Amino acid sequence: MPRDAMHAEMPDTNSSISSQAHYVDQVFKDEQLEHAEIVSAEFYDCVFFHSSFAESVFRHCRFVNCVFRECDLSLIKVPESRFTHSRFENSKIMGVNWTEAHWPKAGLANPVSFSKCAISHSTFIGLRLEGIQIIDCVATTSTFEKLICRRPTLRIVTSPTVSLARRICPRLT
Repeated sequence: MPRDAMHAEMPDTNSSISSQAHYVDQVFKDEQLEHAEIVSAEFYDCVFFHSSFAESVFRHCRFVNCVFRECDLSLIKVPESRFTHSRFENSKIMGVNWTEAHWPKAGLANPVSFSKCAISHSTFIGLRLEGIQIIDCVATTSTFEKLICRRPTLRIVTSPTVSLARRICPRLT
């Protein structure tokens, strides 16, 4: 295998994000952390801007009041990770199984919001996401079955599952 091809398959290790770290009020800009695994990291009031985490695993991580703006989070895995009052804006978050994350059984007011994102091929089956906001997003073949969502704000641009989601969340527009 040519040296350049071998190097291209290895994850970027120049990231300032690492496992078991605690981050508060930090801005992460232009991070390239693809195909990586981050375990037990905590992020409070952090902003991720113009970064790529495609195909990475965030295992047992915590995101509180975080903003992901213009990021690529396609095919990430989020086993037992928690998202509290976190926002995704103008980002690509395709193919994510959100049911793998840790969500409180009692529900959480405004756990996450998506604005102008591509969330296609994602799964939200059976989640209790009170007040979830999905605004002007493309959600082709995303699954919202049995989503429990009082007080949602949902405006999905493109999705063949909109009719199903409308029955579950009547305020869907």
